[in-house]
Amino acid sequence: MTVSIDSPFQQSKLIKFLLSLAVLILIALAGYMWHLQAPQTNSSSVTSLSHNTEIKSAPKLEQAFKPVTNSGGSMPEANKELIQFKQVLSANLNQEYPNGMAGIVKQLSLLEVRAYVIETYHDKGASIFNEVITSVFPLWAQETLSAIATMDNYNSWLLDTMAELNTLPFLERNGRLWDKRNQLFGDNAKLIWSDELDRIAAREANMQRTIILLDAADDTEINERLAILQSALEDNYGGEIQNLLINKGMIADIFFRFGSVQRDLAAMDVQDRQAQIDSIRRDLLYDEDQITYLAEQDQIKEVNWQIGYTYMTERQAIIATYTGSQLDLALGSEAESAADLNQQQALQTALNSLREKYFEQDATTLSKEEQNGFYRYTRPRIYGRN
Repeated sequence: MTVSIDSPFQQSKLIKFLLSLAVLILIALAGYMWHLQAPQTNSSSVTSLSHNTEIKSAPKLEQAFKPVTNSGGSMPEANKELIQFKQVLSANLNQEYPNGMAGIVKQLSLLEVRAYVIETYHDKGASIFNEVITSVFPLWAQETLSAIATMDNYNSWLLDTMAELNTLPFLERNGRLWDKRNQLFGDNAKLIWSDELDRIAAREANMQRTIILLDAADDTEINERLAILQSALEDNYGGEIQNLLINKGMIADIFFRFGSVQRDLAAMDVQDRQAQIDSIRRDLLYDEDQITYLAEQDQIKEVNWQIGYTYMTERQAIIATYTGSQLDLALGSEAESAADLNQQQALQTALNSLREKYFEQDATTLSKEEQNGFYRYTRPRIYGRN
């Protein structure tokens, strides 16, 4: 059935109905939209609160190293690992050193253990190491830690002076090292560095054998002897040979003292001998200015020795005149051998005149030397040295 809405009254009622329905629909839609939005707003609020709560309750970094338990009664993982580390380290030390820590060499062997602990736990490593050592070796802990601290002092000194030490000749540098070692460790220094002493002893033994052979090597050319000596030094001292060569005089002193070298030099005339000595110094890396200067000094020494030989010949003749040729110069006092006081005085006057003739201002020095039994020109002549 079709309803006719032709009259104005019916049209007015229809419009009112539609308006009311529209209002109801809008109210319903608004309520539904509010219902959908409410859970999202609450969820955002809870998330923000939860995040803030986590920040406020997060433990500080240092608390991770404290032996505390959480609310569930379990220990933090970091503490578990540290306790386990100490237990394993203690067990290993007990197994490695079942008889304790007596002896400084054994005590210092723990330096490697300490280095490992410090590498593992950094700033806390030293205290952890000390704690374990005190626990495992209570009878030797103080002595052991003291020895390690002393070695730390030595290593610190070594680092501070390394640049200076590297500028020194080998023997001087080695002497400085041993002075410091003896100062810090006393007699224990030889125990601590016994391996080094063994190496030094082996080197010295090898060099001694070489020196003995070269000293008697009359059938070997003089330059070849020098090459053998330098080769022996290289073999025994390796990289340290450069430091040895800084002090060229040390090698020259060794070489010129060989009996075979001196016999060869003594057999030469003055010019050939000087040329040979210059060649040896050149092979030892002396520069030309040094060679020229030392050659001039050699010539001065040569003149002095010739004067000395002449003096000693005349001196013996004077003594024979006054006391008899049987006088033993080793007694050191010609006056005690004279039977007559006047003869003693005459002898001393003659000797004083002879010394003044040859040595002038040095005459008094020679007189005192001879009174003490030292005769300057009866000592061995070492060409290239004195």
